[in-house]
Amino acid sequence: MAARIVGVLNVTPDSFSDGGRFSSVEDAVAAGLAMVAQGADWVDVGGESTRPGAVPVSEAEEIARVAPVIRELSARLEGRARVSIDTYKAATARAALVEGATAVNDVSGGLLDPEILRVAAAAQAAMVVGHLRGKPADMQAHVHFDNVVDEVSDELGGRVAAARAAGCGEVWADPGIGFGKHLPHNLRLLKNLARVRAHLGVPIMVGISRKRFIGELLTWEPWEGSQTLPRWSAAGEAGGLPTRLLTWEPWEGSQTLPRWSAAGDEGAREARGAGRVVVGPEAPAVGAGGLPTRAVRPATERVFGTAAAVAVAIMNGADAVRVHDVLAMCDVVRVAEAIAQAEQVD
Repeated sequence: MAARIVGVLNVTPDSFSDGGRFSSVEDAVAAGLAMVAQGADWVDVGGESTRPGAVPVSEAEEIARVAPVIRELSARLEGRARVSIDTYKAATARAALVEGATAVNDVSGGLLDPEILRVAAAAQAAMVVGHLRGKPADMQAHVHFDNVVDEVSDELGGRVAAARAAGCGEVWADPGIGFGKHLPHNLRLLKNLARVRAHLGVPIMVGISRKRFIGELLTWEPWEGSQTLPRWSAAGEAGGLPTRLLTWEPWEGSQTLPRWSAAGDEGAREARGAGRVVVGPEAPAVGAGGLPTRAVRPATERVFGTAAAVAVAIMNGADAVRVHDVLAMCDVVRVAEAIAQAEQVD
């Protein structure tokens, strides 16, 4: 079976990559329809950000965000693609299933609200159980694994068993890349995805699109004697200042690197140089002499890195990939599948 392409549709103001993109139900529905037209088999609708440190929202608020989108999107798709609800709350899952969703995607695998497994079972909906320790708000605070592949496999196996016990028929598993894991853990899981899949015996969905571990691998680092200055442009403003970095390009005519100083709250940094200011949690770390030591690639600039990770996931047995850039990742998946399935030629 060909790997499924799952389009990410976040109707949230604060998701790490695409929060605040859709100002109306119609905009969100149009985006979902476009994903299917580009090749998505499945659209995953979320109404609460689960990025590290995200602030939880109430069930009522989450339902108000997702229910009208799922209702309209399901009606207009007419069964051409699956629609799922991305939530860890049973009440939200129940409301979404009533509106036309046919799958539940829970990053906690039912740990945060065990009733969600019974809700999915009662609706005969597919259940995607994710791996997570703790809650999204604090999952990165105390990360520790002795053997990440074995531990995630065992813990996910428990969630698969719980879903089966609740009566779920179609069960998927997600190893939770980026959820309570550091860069080495994410890389080990992707490298050993086939082992995880073999241990669980259920199809695997992998969510790696634009995630921070990709940005950490694709950093910009200045070198001694550099004669070029990175040009930083920003998206979004807070108090009249850019909130995050988007691109870096040589700035013609510049002879010096900018100097950077710490500024702002919650670890934000301010970068000053040649009249430009950059503020945001992904601004470069400050080194000796005020020079930047490293800049994590921003989420919107991680498409090629995502493509590499998606190709590896497919080669290692992923049955579905959850992505933002549907059209581009469809190409990646089809080529990776062809290579993975190629037979010996005499």
